[in-house]
Amino acid sequence: MKEVKVSIIIPVYNTEKYLKQCIDSAIEQTFENYEIIAVDDESPDESKQILQEYERRYPDKFRLISQRNKGLGGARNTGIREAVGEYVLFLDSDDWIHKDTLSLTYQSAENKKCDMVIFDINCVDEVMDSETILCGYYGQGNILSLEKAPRLLFETPSACNKLYKRKVFIDTGIFFPERVWYEDLRTTIKIYVNTHEIVYLNKPLYFYRQRSNSIMHTKQSMRNLEIIDAVDEVYNYFRGKNILNQFYHELEFMAISHILLEAIPRTLGNSEMTDRLQEYMLKRFPCYSTNKYIANLPRRRRIKLLLIERKLYFILQIISGRN
Repeated sequence: MKEVKVSIIIPVYNTEKYLKQCIDSAIEQTFENYEIIAVDDESPDESKQILQEYERRYPDKFRLISQRNKGLGGARNTGIREAVGEYVLFLDSDDWIHKDTLSLTYQSAENKKCDMVIFDINCVDEVMDSETILCGYYGQGNILSLEKAPRLLFETPSACNKLYKRKVFIDTGIFFPERVWYEDLRTTIKIYVNTHEIVYLNKPLYFYRQRSNSIMHTKQSMRNLEIIDAVDEVYNYFRGKNILNQFYHELEFMAISHILLEAIPRTLGNSEMTDRLQEYMLKRFPCYSTNKYIANLPRRRRIKLLLIERKLYFILQIISGRN
């Protein structure tokens, strides 16, 4: 077996419908020196049987780890600890990656001697049958840092569109929280603080499947309020590092995006949740309406934000296409 340079970590829970496409995209990489670690997080469907078949067919490349349910974050942590590769890449089990993902990202990481490579996401909406490329252009191949590109804090919080040096997690002790929502936000932003050099690739290498029944599309769950804990966790981390003032506007806009523009529209119809989210924003970021990044929002999202600020939820429901 060739020396493993990269470990692809796939947490698996209740995604048997999409699992083969996901794993096949990992198997078919043009890069050679890598392993696939699939972590079965006590999935109740037939996912484990599918994983066992891949382990049988690809014993030199594919490893299956089964564990008691720890949630997405806990499954990723298991993969990090078990990984052999110098670099790790996270792939959710209902998504897939381009066949050149490892080749392009590993080459960039080695050439630039960096700790992280960021690439764009192709967002595939299975309900609307549409695709949107999510990117925050930073200049192809540019070496970045949080100081050079502070908008990283609100533009690319996903854990999946990145190749990381494994040692960043091990050396800092920063891992994903278990059994919570918004684990990416709670973790990736802390990793940014501890990563000195980042390379950006202007290529949509990760395909994110938007599913109407996914956890993060659950409208009325009180767990939507966990965004408050997530924002507080990041806020307090920056305060503890004495860099809160330096990145205050970026953290504030991150909260605007996740709480006002995402969580509140998801909870329309539950006044208790929408009120608590509004109250938190006014308490934590009392002057958020003057944030400099709001002007860069698309017109439709600026209107959406204005309606939310004025609690005109009925109109918001109409323009959002909800009944």
